[in-house]
Amino acid sequence: MLVGETFVRDTAERASFHLDRSFSQHVRDLGMQPNSKTLSQEESVINEDAPHQLQKYLGNSCLILERVRYGDQEPICYQLTTVLTNHCPGLIEHNFSKESLYEVLAKDFAMIITRIEHLIRAVGADDFRAELLEVDAGAPLLFVYTVAYLENGEIIEMTLSHYRADRYEYRTAEERCS
Repeated sequence: MLVGETFVRDTAERASFHLDRSFSQHVRDLGMQPNSKTLSQEESVINEDAPHQLQKYLGNSCLILERVRYGDQEPICYQLTTVLTNHCPGLIEHNFSKESLYEVLAKDFAMIITRIEHLIRAVGADDFRAELLEVDAGAPLLFVYTVAYLENGEIIEMTLSHYRADRYEYRTAEERCS
């Protein structure tokens, strides 16, 4: 005789996490208004402390963008983004509290992201992220390390994101091509 447990979870307040679109587009698709609070936005250069994917760009100019991302005024995600700016001068002049980074890159600089790589894992909220995302310290977060590439294979941006696990879940599907 098999004995099992049944788990019920509230799916009404949780949205599927799609990795094939920008945060702003995803939130709009869910019927919410996306917005961001920019914590810092500064020009810099790629140095030896940069993640290994960016090491071949040592000395290149970049924009470091730190934001809390919202859906209908509810904090959903904390992001730290590095954008290589050699081909998008003046990017720092944009207001990323109101504008989508991917939309600005596409519309203002004709840069289309054609490939995105993700590393995903569960982490606990540290005190800093817990306060920003309005969760308890130690609450589960979905950590997503993203590297986005242009058509020519060059990296355009790298983002470290921490999503509230009580509002997002990761879902994927594979289809075999014959």
